[in-house]
Amino acid sequence: MNKLIKGSNLKWISSKFLLHEHSDLLVTYKKEALKKEKPIIDEQTLEEFASAIQESIVDGKQVKIFLFNEYQDKIYQGVITKINTQYRKIKLQMDDDFDWISLSDITDILLL
Repeated sequence: MNKLIKGSNLKWISSKFLLHEHSDLLVTYKKEALKKEKPIIDEQTLEEFASAIQESIVDGKQVKIFLFNEYQDKIYQGVITKINTQYRKIKLQMDDDFDWISLSDITDILLL
């Protein structure tokens, strides 16, 4: 019997076991296949980000911020309270906590 398992072309039914090294290699291969590249943000989008940041600071409006991650984007929601221009970071106030977010990691900002 030399048939492939459904949904995977990397394991054979006739294989009774998989060496640890091969198993690690399969996990690494699958993880690398899910990796994505950071999108390039154009000037118009950067201006929209700046406008949303300003509205959040001045008017106290909530924003939803999407941060780039190689495997799955992170999403934060809160009010932007400060901008640190020297380190290019914004301070996002969430319910009872805050976080400093690097401007270079932001892929999208939505006003709520």
